Amino acid sequence: MDTPATVETRTADGPVTVIIRRRVKAGREADYEAWLQRLQADARPLPGYLGVTTQRPAAGGPREYVSAVRF
Repeated sequence: MDTPATVETRTADGPVTVIIRRRVKAGREADYEAWLQRLQADARPLPGYLGVTTQRPAAGGPREYVSAVRF
């Protein structure tokens, strides 16, 4: 993984979404996918957890993953 994680949070009276954006080095996709599975499993039991959506890189495009975790 060659860029630092970007984590954005906004608080309000309603739901909160945490955005995680990562650019993964070529050849390290399997390692990132394993980390992503652990993150998702760890988030499920947290109070207020509503779900997670991950956008994976498009073929031939930038190797950027974007995950939105909702609480």
